[in-house]
Amino acid sequence: MDRETILTELTEIVRDTLDLAVPEISEGMSLERDLELDSLRMVQLAVAAEDRFGVIIAEEETWDLHTIADAVTLIQRALRRQRPAAPDHAGGQTRAEDGVRW
Repeated sequence: MDRETILTELTEIVRDTLDLAVPEISEGMSLERDLELDSLRMVQLAVAAEDRFGVIIAEEETWDLHTIADAVTLIQRALRRQRPAAPDHAGGQTRAEDGVRW
């Protein structure tokens, strides 16, 4: 999933789940300063993102979120982790995130 699609989905989460009337959300926006998210709202954002994108986000991963760009990157990483392994030509499987055959 590309960054633009994730950003669009995050915009909907911010508007609907967090009930914030923000006309437009950009990657440079600060979660704390621009969107005024406190720790509870950050948890709500993470849970809503997990539900929307079908991923698992560890609490520790949210500690370094400062901007919308950080959130988009985190979701991209989580999506890559969730991707199933693809079979290789030798009949084994390759983990999608690092290409290691197992």
